[in-house]
Amino acid sequence: MSNIKKQLKAAIRIAKKAEIEALIAAERVQKALSKIEKLKKELKLQHEELTKKIKKNKKNNDKKIKLFAKKRIKKAKNKKKNSNKKKK
Repeated sequence: MSNIKKQLKAAIRIAKKAEIEALIAAERVQKALSKIEKLKKELKLQHEELTKKIKKNKKNNDKKIKLFAKKRIKKAKNKKKNSNKKKK
């Protein structure tokens, strides 16, 4: 009988230890999940900021390209006019 009691006590001790370890593991998992969520939010904010910057830069670049194209067209027209004047 005493041998069975010792085995039961040992089993209870092991079960308590396992329960504590499981609780610790669950807590670690919860912390990891909260860190992941926090990082997701930070990445989302960074993505939004970068998207805004990219759109703004694209608009500025498009404007610069249009201005450059207009200047090139103007120069080409002037060259054409000047070459026509020289021919006459």
